[in-house]
Amino acid sequence: MKKLALLFISSALLISCGNDPATSSVQTTEPVTNEPGNHESEHLQLNDGAKWKVNEDMMVHVVKMKEDVSSFDGSTLKQYISLASGLKVHISNITSNCTMEGKAHDELHKWLIPYISLIDELNESTTEEAAQDKLSEIKNSLVTFDTYFQ
Repeated sequence: MKKLALLFISSALLISCGNDPATSSVQTTEPVTNEPGNHESEHLQLNDGAKWKVNEDMMVHVVKMKEDVSSFDGSTLKQYISLASGLKVHISNITSNCTMEGKAHDELHKWLIPYISLIDELNESTTEEAAQDKLSEIKNSLVTFDTYFQ
């Protein structure tokens, strides 16, 4: 079921970014394992040692996500789910503003698809402890974003 959801998300992202899935060179990859903090593709790469440039219209929403996550001080399940809902809005804004192409676009998707899964998992959390664990993974994923993108 998770793989089907991931496939659906991948297709939606490809379409929303203006790519034809039949001709796109994006290769979606599944997370390496389901262990915390290990949701990024093992194939995420730098641009010849440099970070990939993300367009400004998209970065605005990435920055807002980082701010929402870093300033989150909730403790109830309802607050965690509210955070997840806000992060989903930012993801929607990122994908609707996607004008990236080529290898930078492909690399961003390698990070973005597992990140979206983390947000979905946060949204589906049934305990505060589970939500707290997912939030920790989301924070780690945002650190990974900063490692590979600017």
